[in-house]
Amino acid sequence: MSEQLKISNFKGVNYQADATLIANNSASKMLNMQLDSVGTLQRFLGYTRAIPNEIGINKPCFGLFHNPTINKLILSTDSKLYSFTDGVAPVLLYTGVALADMKSFFMNNKQYFIDGTNFLQFDGATVTTVESNAYIPTLTMGRGPTGGGSAFEAFNLLQPKFKDSFSATTATSYTLSLSGLDATPVTATLNGVNKVETTDFTVNRTTGVVTFLVAPTAGTNNLVIQASKTVAGYADRIKNCKFFVVFGGSNDTRVFMSGNPNFKNWDFRSGLLDPSYFPDTGFTKVGSDVTAIKGYSKQYSSCVIFKEDSNEDSTIYMRSYQLKDDGTVIFPIVQGNAGIGVKASSSIQIVEDSPLFLSNKGVYKYTGGSVKDEMSMKRMSDYVEPNILNELNPELATSFDYDGKYGICFPSGNVYVFDYKNKFADGDTIKYEAYMWNGIYANSFLEVDSTLYFCDSRKGLVYKFKKPTDELLFEYDGVAYESYWYGKIFSFEADNFKKLVERVDLVLSPSYTRNSCSLYIKTNKKEETFVKEFRLVIFDFNDIDFGDFDFLLSSLPQPFGKKIKAKKIIYCQPILKCSKKNEGMTINNITLQYLLQSPNR
Repeated sequence: MSEQLKISNFKGVNYQADATLIANNSASKMLNMQLDSVGTLQRFLGYTRAIPNEIGINKPCFGLFHNPTINKLILSTDSKLYSFTDGVAPVLLYTGVALADMKSFFMNNKQYFIDGTNFLQFDGATVTTVESNAYIPTLTMGRGPTGGGSAFEAFNLLQPKFKDSFSATTATSYTLSLSGLDATPVTATLNGVNKVETTDFTVNRTTGVVTFLVAPTAGTNNLVIQASKTVAGYADRIKNCKFFVVFGGSNDTRVFMSGNPNFKNWDFRSGLLDPSYFPDTGFTKVGSDVTAIKGYSKQYSSCVIFKEDSNEDSTIYMRSYQLKDDGTVIFPIVQGNAGIGVKASSSIQIVEDSPLFLSNKGVYKYTGGSVKDEMSMKRMSDYVEPNILNELNPELATSFDYDGKYGICFPSGNVYVFDYKNKFADGDTIKYEAYMWNGIYANSFLEVDSTLYFCDSRKGLVYKFKKPTDELLFEYDGVAYESYWYGKIFSFEADNFKKLVERVDLVLSPSYTRNSCSLYIKTNKKEETFVKEFRLVIFDFNDIDFGDFDFLLSSLPQPFGKKIKAKKIIYCQPILKCSKKNEGMTINNITLQYLLQSPNR
């Protein structure tokens, strides 16, 4: 008597185990497919262009951002910044950015950009360099003619200008905090009145002494002198940074930057709500100078600092915020354990309140708690790890968090998707079903108004993921792509018996107007063999194709089946494929009908 094996509540792919040993509802191979929240197998929807034409010829994109002030997207490509709206040709904003990955953040209604060479700001109308209008600090207050006073602010790394506030006396000479001044004109105000170099005073730039032709009137902090002293490499400490975090405890009050290859374990802190001010004292050396900081992640009221893999140096640190009794703020750091570190800075995403990231050993999740607890690092990528670890240039991987999915995209165009709407328990760790898409060459991803955009790492184009309500689904910018699902290699728990597989049935859901599924069977006797294509076309007045006409009106799932009579086999593997544009493939379940025959001798 025949028996039936039903496959439903589909899981993700499992590349780790032999295809004969995986769960009955797991995939041994799976490409450009996905799962809904109840484990139905679906085809990935594809993507389309968000700008009409390519910018330049084969010019990679390096960053994609949104500016809510002008409600436009910002694109970095071909050494330029462009603004655009969906479907409209981009407009040039700025020329002179680096051909390198760019990051962006907001503070005080301005958008800031870093690319490892430049530090730019955009006010909604004009892009300028930050250092061209950076904050000028006052180094001392209540300073006397020969020095002293109270230290007030630190020198700004971004630009060479500084001020000293003097309490003037009848003396004519006033010594600045710094000597060896630039040739830039020195300026002064006395009781709010501007004084001019050579007209009202002279400057000895070697000693930093300013001598007035007429002695100033006495007062408290009534004489302010501004001068410039360029320190070689100071501005580059900030401009050569490649990533950042905006953090300040429960409020985002400061920017921390890192990624400078010449200061790889340093991070730099901005002034309060002012990214144009980076005090020369506002840096922290995080751990050993042998290993680099690789990225940041905010977690509740703390900031996680990730370093690269190391067996000796700590790879994770936790920064907190403390307001002292005297009103000053400190950002103490707690050191964690050595071991798992970040490989790709752009792989870090907060998923369900915890950071996920790519390491040299796969995708990990930092679950919080004590940074000294090794159990706070959870490996999430077991089932797709063999493929992930074979990807080239993993340090260039980028990522997204969209529609209940964490996706990590490699330069190969392969995307490994961790579906956190579909979870499973692995010991005391909750993990996510995983699968793979390809043909997505992304440098960066951006979600705006529930649409996921990405810019191309090979050419000057921007794309957006399609939604179920869009037209012309299941294509990559107008090009068809392959989707497939390879099931388990079934022995029907009887490896020592020959079997007759008599029939395969499946339920195809009419999720879209056109749906199709090509069924293949592979056995230990025959390689992949085509069985039949099943098609489900729903009558729709808005989408009539008389070459593919069908009067089916029901929106209910439809069963299909085919007799196959695979005789005297030991193993059988069902395979489903679809490569047609504008045709979905949504599978509710598959059933194999089989009969045990004779023992395998």
